Amino acid sequence: MRAKRVDANQKEIVQELRHAGFSVETGHDDLLVGFAGVTLWVEVKNPNGRNRLQPSQEKLWGDWRGAYLICRSADEVMDWFSKNVVRR
Repeated sequence: MRAKRVDANQKEIVQELRHAGFSVETGHDDLLVGFAGVTLWVEVKNPNGRNRLQPSQEKLWGDWRGAYLICRSADEVMDWFSKNVVRR
């Protein structure tokens, strides 16, 4: 079995999100991000890469019934939460 490749910007994204108060779990193809009672499944892509989804990622994107985002930066994740989650 081949080890999963992690995009170069993933570590920085995780650090920025955690610093901003988000919960972040790694190792779930790619991240589970939680904030204000909402969990978002995040696929991280390198901003300078080819950014193609792998077959397993395409299947997840098509089958997953929860919130799913393909992003290239922490700002994109935070923007998603600001547009889709009402703070209580």
